[in-house]
Amino acid sequence: MMGKMGMVVIMMAATGVIGAAAFADCCFTFEMGDNSWIDTSGTAQSLEMWADVYDSVACEEFPLCEEESYTFLFARMGTHEDWINSDDLEEGEVTAYLNFDVPLLTGSVDGEIVGFAGCWSFSQGWTLEWDDPVQVAFDNGGLFEIELSDVCLVEGLWMGPDGPCGNSYADVCATVTLLECPIVPEPATMSLLGLGLAGLVARRFRRA
Repeated sequence: MMGKMGMVVIMMAATGVIGAAAFADCCFTFEMGDNSWIDTSGTAQSLEMWADVYDSVACEEFPLCEEESYTFLFARMGTHEDWINSDDLEEGEVTAYLNFDVPLLTGSVDGEIVGFAGCWSFSQGWTLEWDDPVQVAFDNGGLFEIELSDVCLVEGLWMGPDGPCGNSYADVCATVTLLECPIVPEPATMSLLGLGLAGLVARRFRRA
């Protein structure tokens, strides 16, 4: 009888160790993948846009604890239009896809882009507003948030898509915030549990 009670106590202690290790330091390390992109096909009938995701995105790796955020340069965007006409004042749609290797998933954020012209059309530009923040769930519990920076590009003397310096584009930044940690037991804790249970089994065989 005492042997069984002792086993119960040890197993309860092991369970407590697992719970403490899993939740005491609630942090998670994100790793970006190399398949992030922005779909600008929804702007073909309005202000036609292009977008390039920076190569550095695939190298981003950052640990976050709950309620912490990390911001990085995500993409640059510009227009193919030589001149902003009346049809370019219509709203166009864009969608950004942020690819993660850890966790293994892709989050998406929708946005609307509109061109504008003023001062007898010499001052032109465009605005981009994202429908964010967007919450994304981990497969094994937990939640994080993605937010992209809104953009307003204005040129006082419009000189087409390349601008006066050949770089008429605007940068978009991404911010990731960890809202709730996923439930991921530490490997060391699992090893400890396995050794403990193996010891209990061996002890019972010796007593038998």
